[in-house]
Order: sequence, then structure tokens, then C-alpha cells
Amino acid sequence: MFFLYLVLLFLSVCPCFFLLSFCLLFAYFSFTLFSFIAYFFFLSLPFSFFFLSVCRVSSFLLFFHFLSHFLPLFAYCFLPLLIFFLSFFLSFFLSFFLSFCLSVFLFSFFAYFSFFLFYSSSYLSIYLSIYLSIYLSIITHLSSSIQLIKSVSVCSYLSIYLSIYLSIYLY
Repeated sequence: MFFLYLVLLFLSVCPCFFLLSFCLLFAYFSFTLFSFIAYFFFLSLPFSFFFLSVCRVSSFLLFFHFLSHFLPLFAYCFLPLLIFFLSFFLSFFLSFFLSFCLSVFLFSFFAYFSFFLFYSSSYLSIYLSIYLSIYLSIITHLSSSIQLIKSVSVCSYLSIYLSIYLSIYLY
């Protein structure tokens, strides 16, 4: 921690560009570290997307806590950084929330549709479709905002084929 304070004291003498690049690198590495922990160690859990979103939010909160200690020194560059990261965080949250809601709605709709068509095998197809919607929402979230609609349409096609195939196969 003392070394980190020394580095930031050195960066206070340097121009604002170096501080901006350092803060962006710090946010990126903490973001990536928490993401890798969530993917490799918690992917088998059914609700790992909650842990993933909490880790990514906590990396941003850690970054803002780190930046707030040095606010008197770097007040001239804090407002652009705040606007940038808030806009990035809002776009991240909206893309994740929309992709998750759309994929869960599509999978649930086609699972309940297969429930009314084929009664006997519907419970397993509902469980598998909701479980797969969690993983597909993570994949959809990883795609960029431009490819969001394309990946959601892939989720919808996959949900149709999966629910009908499971219902027919288990019937």
C-alpha cells in the first residue's frame, strides 16, 4: 500500500495523461481479475451471474474508493473520469439487464409453450431452458453493445429448438 502511495505521488507531478492511463489500467485489471475468478471458479453454480455482476460492480467501487483518497490532488481530472466511468457502467448494466431479461423471457416462454403442448416432459425442459438462459445471458453480456441484438436472436432460435427437441425427445 505504501508503494502505491509513492507511485501516485510520483504521478501527481506528471501530466494528467499519465494519471488517466494509470487509472484506466487499474480499473481494467481489477475488472478482468474479478471476471476471471468468477468464470473459472464459480461457473458451475446456477446463480453465478449474480456473483459475476457483484464482482464487476465491486471492482468499479474499489476504483472509485481508490480515486477518492486522492481527490484533492487530482480534482481537475476527476469529473471527466467520473462521467466516463458512469456512462460506461450504465451501458454495461443496461446491456446485461436487457440481455438477461430477454433471454429469460424467451426461454421461459418457449418452455411453458412446450409445457402446454407436451405435459409429461415439460419440467425437465423448463429447468434446462432456465439454466441455459443464465449462461447465454453471460455470453450475451460479453458481446458488445452492437452485437447485442444478434446474440439475443441467436438465444431465441436456440430456445425454440431446445424446448421443442427436449419435449419431443422426452415424450
